[in-house]
Amino acid sequence: MFRKLAFLLVAAGIGCQTAPDKTTPGELANPGETAFLVNGHPISKEMMEVAMGRLPPATRKQLEESGDLKQVQQEMALSELLYRKALERGLQNERKTQVAIALAERGALAAALVDQVVAERATEDAIKKYYDEHAVQYAQPQAKLRIIVAKDEASAQDLVKQARGGADFAELARNNSIDPRSKASGGDLGWMSKKDLPPDLSEKVFSAAKGDVVGPISANGAFLVFKVEDARDKTPLSEVHDDIEAKVQQDVVTKYIDEVRSEIRIEQPGGASAPAEAAPAAEAKPAADAQPAAEAKPAAGAQPAGAGD
Repeated sequence: MFRKLAFLLVAAGIGCQTAPDKTTPGELANPGETAFLVNGHPISKEMMEVAMGRLPPATRKQLEESGDLKQVQQEMALSELLYRKALERGLQNERKTQVAIALAERGALAAALVDQVVAERATEDAIKKYYDEHAVQYAQPQAKLRIIVAKDEASAQDLVKQARGGADFAELARNNSIDPRSKASGGDLGWMSKKDLPPDLSEKVFSAAKGDVVGPISANGAFLVFKVEDARDKTPLSEVHDDIEAKVQQDVVTKYIDEVRSEIRIEQPGGASAPAEAAPAAEAKPAADAQPAAEAKPAAGAQPAGAGD
């Protein structure tokens, strides 16, 4: 992930902001509040925010959730030092570099435009509309389940009796389940659809009502006890909001790019957009070794047209 991070940070313009007077590419007239220093040179909080914003969503989320931005700082610091060394060599004065900077500025503006259009069009109303239009996709019976995995049938039967008698199912799971993955959470499996369970389990669980305790069910040498804590007919928008938002945003980008692409008109220098006129037939010259039509000779053994009629 972090190999890509360095490239993305550089591409995002770390150390490549342009001052109004164009004398030193990459310098901001008002750098704002400093996030940290690199060899005495300030990196602003705004630069860091822009860099983070240009990372892939999954990478950005991972970094934000971990709270560990040291890797980001390292890559920004590297980019800053490379930038300073380029200035020391006067590369900003070379024509090729200036063209590259101009292209980078255009790219940054184009990206800012697309971001703005996405913000304008990928609204909550658009997300709700997508959810409603794809209602069939999200309409499926689901059950909120807890599970206890018992070591034998007798233990499972006893746990079913206790649960149906009013004992706290989550506590029963924590104290008795032999499945280390689920017992820590009191057997909580969350919301599950029929396709999430094997057919034999699914049939029994989804035929039960809210609050029912189901089991014991023999499976792979163990005995399972389920509790149906809740049931619903569809996945609510709140649980799929982020996924839908990403889809809507991508649709907006695709449609907007197609809109702009339809406006493209490419012309040759001088405004010549129509194809050049063909040269008069009289001026066409035959190839040097071509013979006049009158002198053309038939192939050996060929008869003139009409011969043999």
